[in-house]
Amino acid sequence: MLTANTRSVAETGHDPDSAILYQLGLAMVVSHSNPNAIVLNLISAALAVTGANQAEDLAYELKVGNLVGACPRAQIQGQLVGSIFCALVLCGACRLYSSQHTIPGPEFLILSTARL
Repeated sequence: MLTANTRSVAETGHDPDSAILYQLGLAMVVSHSNPNAIVLNLISAALAVTGANQAEDLAYELKVGNLVGACPRAQIQGQLVGSIFCALVLCGACRLYSSQHTIPGPEFLILSTARL
């Protein structure tokens, strides 16, 4: 699915969101007697679709870079630098946030499988 989605974005510029197909495929694999089947299905579909969307975005950006004459190597290096910088900033922001607030706590709840 990732290959088909990325090719579709590269050739047409259209981003097909195929979360339902991921969920259907996993629903056929996971046992219905598993008490965590719904949560497992939702989380794995979200991870798969997020990865596919990231690949599609990168393919589209490389296509636009090609149209304007940018060097693909410079684009990939820029993506890597941006990803590393963003990861460091987000780790610092998370630490700062958790030093001021209790997570999970009354302000920031984390869903549990018992609530679903």
